[in-house]
Amino acid sequence: MKRKSLKLTALLLTFVILMTSCSVGRKKYKNYLEIPDDVPSSYSIFDEGIARRVDNQVGGTCWASAATTVMEYGYSRITRHTTQLDSTSLAFMVYNPHTTEGYYLDDRTGAYYIGGNSDLVVDITSNGFGDYTLIDSCDLTDSADEDIKRAIMAFGGVTAGISDNQMNYTWGNGTYTMIGSEADAVDHSVAIVGWDDSFPADAFATPASQNGAWYVQNSYSRTWGDEGFYWVSYDTPLENVRSLILANNYAYVAHHESGYSANLSTGNKTTVANVFDRSGRLAAIGTYTTCSNQHLTITIYDKDMDKVLDSYSAEFEFAGYHTVTLDEPLMVDGVAVAITYSGAGAPVEGACWHSGGSGFNASISEGQSFVRRGNEWLDLADPGTPATLGVQGTTNNVCIKALYTS
Repeated sequence: MKRKSLKLTALLLTFVILMTSCSVGRKKYKNYLEIPDDVPSSYSIFDEGIARRVDNQVGGTCWASAATTVMEYGYSRITRHTTQLDSTSLAFMVYNPHTTEGYYLDDRTGAYYIGGNSDLVVDITSNGFGDYTLIDSCDLTDSADEDIKRAIMAFGGVTAGISDNQMNYTWGNGTYTMIGSEADAVDHSVAIVGWDDSFPADAFATPASQNGAWYVQNSYSRTWGDEGFYWVSYDTPLENVRSLILANNYAYVAHHESGYSANLSTGNKTTVANVFDRSGRLAAIGTYTTCSNQHLTITIYDKDMDKVLDSYSAEFEFAGYHTVTLDEPLMVDGVAVAITYSGAGAPVEGACWHSGGSGFNASISEGQSFVRRGNEWLDLADPGTPATLGVQGTTNNVCIKALYTS
């Protein structure tokens, strides 16, 4: 399933898939998940001592198996501890039959068969996944191969949408191989866990245009392929390429949105805010970056937006979902978080949609999400706000989260 996506601008809504002066000094946030600049000609995450675990997907849950595989390896890569996640539980968590908002199925028993992708996984698990919370996911779908390799080294693998056309498989170079083309449907999800630039071009069912292949883990158990793995030519188109990093140190994630599918833009910079009533120990702020190298300015207020508690600036190389960890947790009795986004705008839920047996429900209430216009905060729940901004369409809530520790 592809994400339904739209973009809000100051002129038009089209379908496609504040900073006030403050007394608290703004700090520059440095992402602790370092991405290497250079990569070797061959690499596997198992070179790092990570233990292999091959899932056996149920029905059409390859997307959930790929996601949990990358999450497990990423957790091991970052923490040096192992964990085991249930891919079928993830599928039913994404398509939760007991919620009135978020993603849903017309047939509530169809989570095994409807399909999905890592975009949906990010939307749901960033709000919590059992004892874990997704804290970072780089969207590498349109990135160069070198950047995908850098992410594999940094994060322990990436998910990818790929063709599963049986005519493209063969045994070559002593292992199982596959080469896809633009003509093939992208109907499967896998985990990419390594590469070899010198893998021979003639080792595929159809000779490749170049040497080199991705080392890929499938989800058909270890009885499939080369003990669950195979080599995929660099010629093969990839979609929905994402890293997925979990942490287990957050007790609660405050949020108003159920997913991200739209960008709200009011110009070169867009400032939005969420207000949360949740009290507790605020430890991090989560949001989506809507383009590469997007600059964020984050200001944390009391819930009445009268007093600045802390502020940060941050920039992330890749679009995706990211968290900014506070230097010191803040004890808050409710909190407001404002972020100014450069470039492509601020992430919002967007409109409800329904297509092909599945859909997405979203709603907004007064006092939850705001957009800044000049010196004024406009409530996005106010039906007059879109007209004031000169936009057409539905924004619903802003995609900003507040992460709390115990």
